[in-house]
Amino acid sequence: MFVVYIFRTIMFASYIIVNEVEGLRLFEHIDARCLSDALRVRISRPFVELNNVTLLVRDRRGKSHVLSPSMSARCGYKQLENYSGGLELWASLTACHMYLQRESRRLRLSVGVKYVPLDLSWSETTDHVYFSCPYKPSSGRKLVCEEAYTEVSHTVDVSLYDTKIASGKSSLIFEIRNQNGTIMTQDRKWISYQGLQLRVDRSVGRITLRVPLSSPIVSIRDSNGFLSVEHTFVVKLQDVFNTEYDLSAQCPVVQLMCQEGDVVVSTANLWLPSLMERVEDYAIRIQLDGVTLSEEDAVSKGYKISLGTQGAKVSFATRNNPLLNGYNEDDSGVNKHRLALVLLWGLKEGLQHSREVIHIPPHSCHPQHQDPVFTVSIVEDGFNVTYGPVPASYSLSATSVDGMLFQRPGDRLGGLQTHTVPGNDSYHVSVFSPFGGKVTPWKYLGGLSSQYTITPVLIFLSPDGEELIMEGAVYRHVREDIVLPGLEGYCQDQSVCFNITQGNAAHLWMLYIWDSPFTNEWRAEQQHSMRDSLKPFQLCISSDAPDLLHKSVSEERRSLVLGVSFRDQISGEVKVSAQHACPFLPAQELTCSAEGVVHARGLRLISSPTAQPELLTLLDPTCKPSEVSRPNVSFIFSVSSCGTVKKVQDNVVEYENKISNVKSLGKFAPEYLKFESTLVCRYRNPGVIALEKTKNAPHAQGNFQLHLEIMKDWTFSTPFRPDEFPVTRLLREPVLVEVGVESSDPQIELYLRDCWASPTPEPTHSHSWFLIKDGCEVDEDEYKTVFHKVELSSRIRFPQHYKHFEMRTFAFVNSNSRELLNHSIYIHCNVVICDLEIVTSDRRCKSQCNVDKQRK
Repeated sequence: MFVVYIFRTIMFASYIIVNEVEGLRLFEHIDARCLSDALRVRISRPFVELNNVTLLVRDRRGKSHVLSPSMSARCGYKQLENYSGGLELWASLTACHMYLQRESRRLRLSVGVKYVPLDLSWSETTDHVYFSCPYKPSSGRKLVCEEAYTEVSHTVDVSLYDTKIASGKSSLIFEIRNQNGTIMTQDRKWISYQGLQLRVDRSVGRITLRVPLSSPIVSIRDSNGFLSVEHTFVVKLQDVFNTEYDLSAQCPVVQLMCQEGDVVVSTANLWLPSLMERVEDYAIRIQLDGVTLSEEDAVSKGYKISLGTQGAKVSFATRNNPLLNGYNEDDSGVNKHRLALVLLWGLKEGLQHSREVIHIPPHSCHPQHQDPVFTVSIVEDGFNVTYGPVPASYSLSATSVDGMLFQRPGDRLGGLQTHTVPGNDSYHVSVFSPFGGKVTPWKYLGGLSSQYTITPVLIFLSPDGEELIMEGAVYRHVREDIVLPGLEGYCQDQSVCFNITQGNAAHLWMLYIWDSPFTNEWRAEQQHSMRDSLKPFQLCISSDAPDLLHKSVSEERRSLVLGVSFRDQISGEVKVSAQHACPFLPAQELTCSAEGVVHARGLRLISSPTAQPELLTLLDPTCKPSEVSRPNVSFIFSVSSCGTVKKVQDNVVEYENKISNVKSLGKFAPEYLKFESTLVCRYRNPGVIALEKTKNAPHAQGNFQLHLEIMKDWTFSTPFRPDEFPVTRLLREPVLVEVGVESSDPQIELYLRDCWASPTPEPTHSHSWFLIKDGCEVDEDEYKTVFHKVELSSRIRFPQHYKHFEMRTFAFVNSNSRELLNHSIYIHCNVVICDLEIVTSDRRCKSQCNVDKQRK
């Protein structure tokens, strides 16, 4: 029993969309079955014929991995075409991405199906399908012999593993036999480098080793007249006596013979001769499409099984066998089911039973054909076409794989290779047409996929000179073999450069600089440098070129960025893109005045001819360009506006703002139209003024306790703490001040008489500047003091006990040199406490400014 869930991630929507391709839905054409030793996932033939399908698996972190041949061999997967023409994925129950769910005790595998219609009527789609099988504890030792790898697993003492390995008290070491017979000791890193897969699954208490047959630790030997592949591999716990796991393997090479209408499968009996005295319950079974049959079922389905001391043998009829429908339907002689031998045994010492699964490769018993036929197979690098038998009296005149371009035998135009294989009174013609060859018809399907198509045509001359043309059917093959271009940025002299590799399909792509195609005419017009005599080639663009945009600008430096991409020549789809920024000396693009005004002039911010520079804004979207003159844009703003962010470090204040069009364009706009540039102004002493707080003057006098605080923000709710002084401010930046009296008497009111600033804590210092005089702001001051109304709050019970005002930061000036003095400033105030009943009669409380402005 299995459980399946299908999910699809759609990047531009929050709901599930079911894709229909020619009326086919994936979930109606995919199923799975839990087999004896594997999970089989099957996609039906109609779906496969209409789509280019790629299978993936997901790991615990949700990352998808394409099932390449090397990864399949390492991780326990195989893909094959089933007898009905559909696609199958067989996953070992100990595969890399098969995980045990503790609560349900089920093994779960997440499979991704990426597909795109062959006619490109729909964009590429990926569906993720979750399958699960019930977990059943395996035998003590299990060996699976696949066509591409061996898989050996063994039960492991989880408690010992946890106390020794997981705790770091011990480590795993591996003893491996080389092909020359010597034993070497290696660590876990070496195992990974060699392409081997070792997995300790603590949740099921099992250790598994998977070795591709291409591994250098695999050797071939003769055993009792049969060939076998083997490797010696022992896992030991370092410093733990007599604790090891033998993960060695011997896999027989299966021999197939056709004898009088029967297929005979024979293999060496590797375990019985060496373990004869210790073995009990030895048995042999057969697996049909992954399901182990009982002896009775095997006999009823026509299988004859025999087991001897030297080998094991299975035979079955090719005629009138309902399981081998291929023999009766098309007389192809090909067995279209998946077979495997299963050897079972136990040891008299009482150890757990062991089992060996030997997969039988696809096989056929072809009847004798009198008429010549075309046979086309797919090999690693191309199509292999065979035609025959051809009477020896007929000579091959010409060959073609597209029906248009012919070549004589012996020619090798475009990589096409033709030769004949002689027989007794006939011969076969063999033609190899390579993928990517000039004569092999090719079509780009999108993504990384190519479709290769051949229609083999052979021309023969008969003994009397008659020309015979033999044409085969159309054969197609889809493969992922497109290598995309590569982009690597670097900085050189006064330029931003890229190393560019074009991949293996350069005629499909067009190079773009931002949103403009990089043609030879455009390159000459822009005077860009490109050395293209070699591959990869280099592209360099000078710092004064309009294609280098301002990524960030300050008065000390500027960073210029270049964006390049390769796009599909037909659809315009971006296939690969990159940006690279380099630092350069400034060119007076940015000036920061002492008054806190930022002038950003002549910035290059437009990455596309269709871009609208009017949409560029600062962090405050209401702050737009002060001037636009393509391709340049200018901004003017103050450091206290437009969302400018202030950062203070020591005596340096940094003001940062960003120019961007991202919010104006919206999230669905093309990436190449989006742009962001950073502007930075830095001010150093004496432009930064420190406001100090001192306790030299008495904090209280008479019956009233008074305070003077510098407040943090416009709410006047939080003062700066003593440990936060000095408070730094830029010239003309607002400073918020609170003066108050601590009293519970509602009949009194505080008035500010005079407030002034001095360069030292001494209130009577000769250098001072009035902020408030006789209760009023100072007329001579260009930036007058502003009074703020005091609101009732949880902190302020009596608003009349407080006064809030705002001043602008300034600095004292040397009377001789007129230079700003580098020091702090201190604020002082004289206050008057008045009885509300006599405010109008007391001359100290009846100042017009006191009454009107300080109360506002």
